[in-house]
Amino acid sequence: MDILKLCHGGDVYRNTVRLDFSINTNPLGMPKEVSWAAIKGIEVSGHYPDYYCSELKNKLVEYASREYGKVSPDDIVFGNGSTELIYRLCDVVSGKRGAVSAPIFTEYERALEAARFEVSTKLDTSADLLFICNPNNPTGEFISKERLTEILEECKKNGCILAVDECFIPLTVREDESMMGLVGEYDNLVVIRAFTKTFAMPGLRLGYIVTSNDMIKSRIARILPPWNVSISAQMGGVAALNMGRDYVLKAKKLIKKERGYLVSELENGIADKIYPSETNFILFTSEDNLYDRLLAQGILIRKCGDFTGLTDKHYRIAVRKHEENLELIKAIRSA
Repeated sequence: MDILKLCHGGDVYRNTVRLDFSINTNPLGMPKEVSWAAIKGIEVSGHYPDYYCSELKNKLVEYASREYGKVSPDDIVFGNGSTELIYRLCDVVSGKRGAVSAPIFTEYERALEAARFEVSTKLDTSADLLFICNPNNPTGEFISKERLTEILEECKKNGCILAVDECFIPLTVREDESMMGLVGEYDNLVVIRAFTKTFAMPGLRLGYIVTSNDMIKSRIARILPPWNVSISAQMGGVAALNMGRDYVLKAKKLIKKERGYLVSELENGIADKIYPSETNFILFTSEDNLYDRLLAQGILIRKCGDFTGLTDKHYRIAVRKHEENLELIKAIRSA
C-alpha cells in the first residue's frame, strides 16, 4: 500500500510533461526578482534561517496593513507552505468535530482525520473547527465577505474556529473582500495564506496564518520545528512583497481574459458541465479518459475523483498564457 500516494496536481517527476495545467499558480510564472532572491538565499545558506522570519514578517505587516487593514505582527505565523499550518492547526484546536464544505481542497479533510477529528463534509458552524476555501478549490466559487462574516458570527456563538483559506484571493478581482482585516475583531478566525499561488513559487514552500487567538498561536509555535522556513523562502518572500502591485494586477487582467477564452472553448463541444469560476482555474466534466488522452501528449491536467463529491469525469485546468491555452484546446480536439 502506498501511504504517500499523491492526490494533487503537479507530478512532473513521474510523468513526461511539457505543459502543466494541473497546478493553479500565477500564469505569469515566478518573478525574476523572486528567483534572484532565492538564489541569493542559497549562497548564504551556510547560516541557519532566521527563526523568527523577522524581515519577512515586517514586510508582510506593511503590505497586509496597507491592503486589508491593520495587521499585528504578533498575529502572523509562518510555515513551510500553508499545508504545514493546516495540519498544525488541526493538532492544536480543542475538540474533535471538524467540518469542510465539500468539494474542497483535500488536505483539510486529511489533516482533520490525522488529528482524529470526526469529519463532516457540510458547512457546519457547530463543529469545533470549520474550513472554508475562498475562492473554493476546485470549483472556483467565491463567497462574499458579507456571507462569510455571517458564518463567522454563527461560529463564534457556537464556539467554533473558522479557518478561511484565501490562497487564491489575490488572483481575483474581489481581493478587497478578504477577511484578514477582521482578525483583530474575532479570535475565532484564522486566515490562511500562501505565496505559492500568487507568486508561482510552490517549490520554495512559504505560507502563513493570521489570527488573534493566543491559544492557537502559542500552541502552533510550540509544535512547529525550528527553522521550518528556509533562507531562500524567506528572501524570496521579501522580494515578492517588495515588487509592488503591477505583477499581480497584470496577472488578474490576464486571468480574466483567458478564463473567458477557455470557458467559451469548453462550451463548444468539450465540456458537459462547467462550474462558474472567479479565479485562475476551471472545473468541468467531460469524458472519463480525457486525463490519459492529454497525458499521452505531454499535457497534465487535474483529475478530480479524489475530491469528496466529485468523480473521475471531473477535471480542473489552470488558466495559463494564451499560447498555452491554445495548445491545450488544440490537444483536446485532436486527441
